[in-house]
Amino acid sequence: MIDWEDSCAREGASDGAQALGIKVSRTHLRALLPGVPDGNEKVGAQMRRVLEALKKLYPPDGKVPDDVSTEAVRARVDEELAPDSRNRGLAAPSWDTVNRALGRG
Repeated sequence: MIDWEDSCAREGASDGAQALGIKVSRTHLRALLPGVPDGNEKVGAQMRRVLEALKKLYPPDGKVPDDVSTEAVRARVDEELAPDSRNRGLAAPSWDTVNRALGRG
């Protein structure tokens, strides 16, 4: 169990080993938990568009295999977002934005 108010974690077990009173700062705890966004991290509109396109192009969670180049992914994302970009007058996502969305930069 994670107690966000007291910034600690406890393992509730009826028998066997127990871990009680492990205290870590909220910052460190959040850094250790996968998939928990950092409250200070701002995601721009273009990044949101890329992340949504990745989920559609690489279902179910948008994870791209490491052997697929950033440029190849950028081309697919650009193709996916082209109609929306044209309608909204937005530029195509940059290589840097796609690379960051992939967690590579």
